[in-house]
Amino acid sequence: MIVKRKIKVAQIIGNVAEGGIEMMIMNLFRYINRSEVEFHFLVPNTSIIINKEEIEELGGRVIVTPKYNHYFKYKKFLKELFLKEKYDVVHANMNALSFIPLKVAKKCGINIRVSHCHSTSHKKEHIRHLIKELLKPFSKRYATHLFACSEKAGRWLYGDKAFNSGNVIIINNGIDFNKYKYDEGMRRKIRNGLSIPNNAKVVGHIGRFMTQKNHPYLIRIFTELLKVNSNSYLLLVGSGENLDSIKDMVTTLNINNVIFTGSVTNANDYYQAMDCFCLPSLYEGLPVVGVEAQINGLKCFFSNEITEEARLLEETEFLKLSDSPLRWATSIDNFFKKNVIRIQTSLKNDFDIKMIASKLLEVYRHALYN
Repeated sequence: MIVKRKIKVAQIIGNVAEGGIEMMIMNLFRYINRSEVEFHFLVPNTSIIINKEEIEELGGRVIVTPKYNHYFKYKKFLKELFLKEKYDVVHANMNALSFIPLKVAKKCGINIRVSHCHSTSHKKEHIRHLIKELLKPFSKRYATHLFACSEKAGRWLYGDKAFNSGNVIIINNGIDFNKYKYDEGMRRKIRNGLSIPNNAKVVGHIGRFMTQKNHPYLIRIFTELLKVNSNSYLLLVGSGENLDSIKDMVTTLNINNVIFTGSVTNANDYYQAMDCFCLPSLYEGLPVVGVEAQINGLKCFFSNEITEEARLLEETEFLKLSDSPLRWATSIDNFFKKNVIRIQTSLKNDFDIKMIASKLLEVYRHALYN
């Protein structure tokens, strides 16, 4: 097939805060054939603008928009932008909110409109959960293509009927496998920098400090673990609105050996310092960090709210959030007693970024030229 011009794509992100969605889209842009496609990253003015220089070096653009909760201002901005730029594709990565830019795109005559679901929801988020549930019925109204990171996410947003009919395309969260392979030298470097003893056992977590990630439960798990293994450390990588409250919780409970790194640009290096990875999330679409951790060979402990599709390693455990923190701590300690640094096994390539980027480009091509 001869491509006469680049496919021009508006990648719309709800809020950039160094999380999984924006990292996935950035990875896709790095590995997609950029001689055939050009990404414009549309991010709200409240975002942390990351990778702007790299995006521009790779031939893309970062366009700052009003925040989507300023509804009329946001729609007006998008309408003017869409009419000016004449995008071939509007690819909205805002889960239940994607219908907002897709409605504008339809009115502007853009024929390829992608709704991409990257997550689900949980009742513990209260108002946020209610809003998502109210908006879900609009998810298919203005989209020509329905994407999801997993079957669970696809069924949650679009419904069983749409999924069972084959109308939902699964776009796995692609990862550069080489970037996350185990590195003994980096393990020593990161541990030395964090003053973690070589013989210590480290429970790791990478994620934004927000309700979804369930950090209070993770702290309670670690509290129980310290009772049976005082040489354990908890390594928490990330920032977010709940960071201060979690620090206060650690102080109030007088817990030792908890390390907060804040935001980092080299999260791949921090996996090396860990001995296992714990993700007790209230919900996920398909967690990028969970895939990265398993590529690194880490034993992972996931909540049962995370889809089984996230399992790359047979050894990965799914535990109930209704279980006591002691139950989780016991499972972690039992693994530590085996003194396994990394799980050695071959991984399926379903999450290989090069394959995923090629798949996405083929979907764009087919939609535009057929």
